[in-house]
Amino acid sequence: MPEFAPQDGAEQTPSRLRILVEASRQFNSSLDYETVLQKIADALVHGFADWCSVSMARTTSDGEVRVNRLATAHADPEKQAWGAALVEKSGTAPSLAFLRVLNTGMSEFHPEVTEEMVRTGVADPEMRDAILQLRLRSSIAVPMTARGQTFGVITLITAGHSGRTFTENDLVLAEDLAQRAAVAVDNARLLGDAREAARVLERELERRRQAEERLSVLAEAASTLIGSLHLSDLLPAVLSLSRRLFDADAYAVWRRAMDGSWGMMSQTGLSEDFARNQTPPGGHAAPSEPTLIEDVALDERMAPRLELLRSEGVQSVLVLPLVLHGETTGTFVFYYRQPRKFESLEVRVASALGNLAASAITTVELYEEQNRLRAAAEQEVAERKRVERENTRLLRESRAAANQQRKFLRDVLASVTEGKLHLCSSPGDLPRRLSPFLPPVSLVAETISHLRRQTVAACENSRLPEDRTQDLITAVSEVAMNAVVHGGGGNASVGAARSGALQIWIEDQGKGIHMDRLPLATLERGYTTAGTLGYGFWLVLNTVDRVWLLTGPTGTTVVLEMEPRQPLPSWRRKFG
Repeated sequence: MPEFAPQDGAEQTPSRLRILVEASRQFNSSLDYETVLQKIADALVHGFADWCSVSMARTTSDGEVRVNRLATAHADPEKQAWGAALVEKSGTAPSLAFLRVLNTGMSEFHPEVTEEMVRTGVADPEMRDAILQLRLRSSIAVPMTARGQTFGVITLITAGHSGRTFTENDLVLAEDLAQRAAVAVDNARLLGDAREAARVLERELERRRQAEERLSVLAEAASTLIGSLHLSDLLPAVLSLSRRLFDADAYAVWRRAMDGSWGMMSQTGLSEDFARNQTPPGGHAAPSEPTLIEDVALDERMAPRLELLRSEGVQSVLVLPLVLHGETTGTFVFYYRQPRKFESLEVRVASALGNLAASAITTVELYEEQNRLRAAAEQEVAERKRVERENTRLLRESRAAANQQRKFLRDVLASVTEGKLHLCSSPGDLPRRLSPFLPPVSLVAETISHLRRQTVAACENSRLPEDRTQDLITAVSEVAMNAVVHGGGGNASVGAARSGALQIWIEDQGKGIHMDRLPLATLERGYTTAGTLGYGFWLVLNTVDRVWLLTGPTGTTVVLEMEPRQPLPSWRRKFG
């Protein structure tokens, strides 16, 4: 028998204090509120009520209210079983009394339950007859309310055989007990929600870490791929990088010739019989977007090669277009021998690798074609003008390829820094200057402290918090010192917006930053040379909200922006 039910020889009605104290102890002892509620229901039917039920409301997707019955109890095991069967038969439809208490948040107390009340209050004939057999004497229905929301009802009933009738004191006790139960249930659900949010956050942080690792590997490998001058070196490097970044079972690079025919340029993980079949996945059509095929047996584009794919054990395929200047020149294919659900992050990183591979392959082909044209020019002087025109075209396309490589590097750095770093190609890419807060500062070693004081004054005027003020001062000091040490000095200005946002422009006339060193200067903490932003650039990216960078042989411009309040990271905004 439960601990706070009356003992043999004790008073017939348990004391209010003993019931509440024991109920509180039960709620505090476990977060499994359903088990605790059943224990309390079992206890209340020994000396206080004949029947006890605890129900919670839930709303379906179409807006209907349904009932989850968490606990049902009766002192007699046979009647307990009969009551459980009755509850199961009633389903999840709420009673009128349940809805009234739920909607009003007010208790319903009937010291005397008459037959007429049952007949008018229960619509279902079979359920009405079953309830009449109970010979109800009195009833209490009290709301479970927490934080202003009623989400459940505790119902207590006495029957004719016990001779007990509820009083106003019993109602007060039931309401107090329901309030304690509601708080316990609400706390347990809040804790469950917090734990689920923590799990979601942990998964998102892990995805972010994996994305940063993959993009870092991709950025580090970019210079190697771009520096390859022969396809015999480039293609194995592309496949090797793919194995580092992904867990596919096989990879292949397909190339379309001028006559429209396809050929497999390089592969790893595929059998010779499969590689000899010179038809790429998806047939001869050239895809313009990544193609995700999670089940080759269900995709009609795989029908011509389905038997060959099955013999190879391939079940899922990811096809990436190799595109340059808007034209698909080949495909990069990932083969999986287990069913695969492709995630957006995986596809984005794979697409970035495909774009890098397309650019590198095209650059190599342009380089090899240039060599062939040079040899032809040496052999046929008469064709020199034609060769020179061709070389001009190749140079133009090489520059276009270099621009695409720069765009790729900009996108990778923006992704790794969550949009903080904006790599600019021209002054037009820089942000609009805000209204000057104080006169510009000519940067030399002795005036850096003056720039810091201007920054402090602007922060105080915009009411930036102390920690964000210190972050901005740190970033300004690092960039200004770099302009003096590596750029030979320059100019700086502090601007402010009415919203409180601050903007710091720092410009120098140095030699600029080497693009092939920019990924390391951005991603590797502590990396520093005379041709980068120095040791402090990693620190700058971690202390301000946004950074614009325009660099070239004639100088470098860095724009720092700080909002009054720290913006949410991109993954948090998605999470909501």
